[in-house]
Amino acid sequence: MPRTNEFMGERKDMRIEWFGIAEASARDARGAMTLVGVDQNIIVAPTLPMTVPRSFVLLIDDEGETPPVGTGGTLEFMAEAPSGRPVLAIGAQRLQVGEKQWPNLPGGIKLGFEVPLSVNEYGTHKMRVRVTFDDGTTLEQEKSVYVVPDDGRLAEAEASAAEVVAQG
Repeated sequence: MPRTNEFMGERKDMRIEWFGIAEASARDARGAMTLVGVDQNIIVAPTLPMTVPRSFVLLIDDEGETPPVGTGGTLEFMAEAPSGRPVLAIGAQRLQVGEKQWPNLPGGIKLGFEVPLSVNEYGTHKMRVRVTFDDGTTLEQEKSVYVVPDDGRLAEAEASAAEVVAQG
């Protein structure tokens, strides 16, 4: 699967702006997305199997006219181990387009979904997301997550960070 968007439907003005990984995501009172621990795509696993919570974030940019309120589509997510074995699959979750905060400006869709990611292998895991809108527009993107054994670097980095804070 390509790292860039594939457009297979009617709308050429929608694209995935960013598909990222964080330790957690939330929305504030304004509806703005807040991320904690952005780009956590390296998982240090002292032992396997290991389960870690991860928030996958998808920002869809729409330079044209945003789909009307109430229209929707589906979100699919899959994680694949280095061996090609599926690790996690979330199939066809229904999405609905809501009211735009700024109706006269280009729109966008921000999605954050948290999953317990279970890993049983060291190496490069592929995360794939696909959004298919009711008009047939399909957007896809892939992201790599690297699962590495604990070689002591994480403890060194944490000790160094604690030392900097203590000197503060």
